[in-house]
Amino acid sequence: MSGRSNSMERFRRFAESVKNPVVAGLAPYWEAFFLFDGGSYGQALRSLSQGQELLLAYFRGGAALPRVEALMAYEREIMEGFAAVREGRLEEARRRADAATAVWPKSERARLMRDAPLKEAGIRLRAEVLLLEGKPVEAIALMDKEFRPTILGYGAHAFLGYLFQNFPLDQDVVPRAYEKMGETDKAIETYQKLLTFDPRGQDRRMHIPVYHYRLAKLYDSKGLKEQARGEYQNLLEDWKDADADIPELIDAKKRI
Repeated sequence: MSGRSNSMERFRRFAESVKNPVVAGLAPYWEAFFLFDGGSYGQALRSLSQGQELLLAYFRGGAALPRVEALMAYEREIMEGFAAVREGRLEEARRRADAATAVWPKSERARLMRDAPLKEAGIRLRAEVLLLEGKPVEAIALMDKEFRPTILGYGAHAFLGYLFQNFPLDQDVVPRAYEKMGETDKAIETYQKLLTFDPRGQDRRMHIPVYHYRLAKLYDSKGLKEQARGEYQNLLEDWKDADADIPELIDAKKRI
């Protein structure tokens, strides 16, 4: 069993052992995010639907049900949109981003204490669409103007908030936009910031090892071999227990 599959199975067993309907609904959400990160977008969307159905069953008959349904529609559009971005389907990505904006709950109460991470996901999706359209300057401007990471609280709603705060795991639209513009130094600087934790800041997104690889490639492009080597080594250290067939991991080992 791969490391990703093993992690999903452990969490599912944990969720089942708790005997709580809300926690049980969280397990397919977690699975959806793992599957998406692995490129299995169709399976990810099916797991998301399963998790949503389990949570809807918990809220069915209650006054909060319409609010939950509206928020789940937004979640679905966000995941569909990022899947389209990953597959290079511009028109579908644009349509999903517009649909997410249209179904975004207007009432703060309807957002079920998950305003910030879901709004952040929508901003990132719009920036990815702009980059896919060949508008890197506009993508950077959007992120600079609107994207503000937020420290989240605790509880079941916060758990879903953490998932969407880190969805998808790759959140490097800004350095990729700079790279597309030929601004390699700015791309390097932005990756360095993404890889540096600031305890005084609000950004609590996960540390993403693949950024080390992308930063190393940028160093390589400038002939900075020692810096590149250091980042490849950082990747190998972070992914020492990762699945052996990850392309970036295979390539990094060849470059050390």
